[in-house]
This record gives sequence, C-alpha cells and structure tokens, in this order.
Amino acid sequence: MVDFTISDDIFDHLKTVVPQLDDLYLSSKYAGFAAVSAVAVFELNVKQIIFSFCKKKHHVFGDFAERQFDRINGRIKLDNLSKDYTKAFGEKYELKWKRKIDDAENKFLEKERRSLKNSYTNIINWRNEFAHSGRVPPFATFDEVLQAYGDGKLVIECFGTSLTR
Repeated sequence: MVDFTISDDIFDHLKTVVPQLDDLYLSSKYAGFAAVSAVAVFELNVKQIIFSFCKKKHHVFGDFAERQFDRINGRIKLDNLSKDYTKAFGEKYELKWKRKIDDAENKFLEKERRSLKNSYTNIINWRNEFAHSGRVPPFATFDEVLQAYGDGKLVIECFGTSLTR
C-alpha cells in the first residue's frame, strides 16, 4: 500500500555523494533537500492511504475523499494523523492508530533507544525550516535525516495499517 521509492532512490544516490563532501555547509544543504524529499513522499503516502481506505468503503466516499483530502500538504504531523484523519473516520480507527503508534514507539524505544515519534516530528520540522525559510537544518546532519526518514517510514506504515477493516 505504501510506496517510498521516489525518496528511497534519492537517498540511495545521496548516500554515495554526501560522505565524499568536504564542505559541511553543502552537506547540510543536501540534508535539507533530503528532508524535503522524505516529507513529500510521506504526504503522498498519507493521501494514498486515505484515498484507498475510502474507496474500499464506497466508491462515492472515495471520490469525496479525493476532493476533500487532495490538499493535505504540510498537514501530516502526528497530531494531524490523529485528530484530522483517523478520528474523522471514527473512534475505532482513532483507537487503532493510537494503539499501533504507541506500540511501535515502545518497541522502538526499547530496541533503538530513540523515539520514533520524535524522529518523525524532527524530519517534518527540518523540512519546514528548509522549504519555508531557506535555512538548512542547523542541528541535523545528512545521516540524522537519513535515520529520521527510515523511522518516519515506520510511522506512515502504522498509519496505513490503522486504516484497514
């Protein structure tokens, strides 16, 4: 259901380029660019998950959802996924989402010793900083963006599995 190919390809390429750079400023620009790519793919996946869910419920509902949610760009923070999307489809899906993301967070904290939710929030913030202000992520290296991208993919997968019957 989810497809990260576009950003996966970009990250695969940048993993060969960025380590060769001697210029930290240029490297940080690549980190900002990578964050923009990652969040764009997250947005596309959130929309596709919603459209697919609605179409499976009823084709008219699917058509409505495509018009209603077509412009969700920038509204994929954890709070949006909870309040604007899963909650809108009913308590059953809201609770399913909360359970899945909290379970994933707890397992991730135990295994990786870092927060899945914080990683997802960070990459969105880095993207916003770069895309809207033209500032490179001041405290994020390319490797940190790469790691947050991988973590964010897990968040999107939890969201996708929450919107299933």
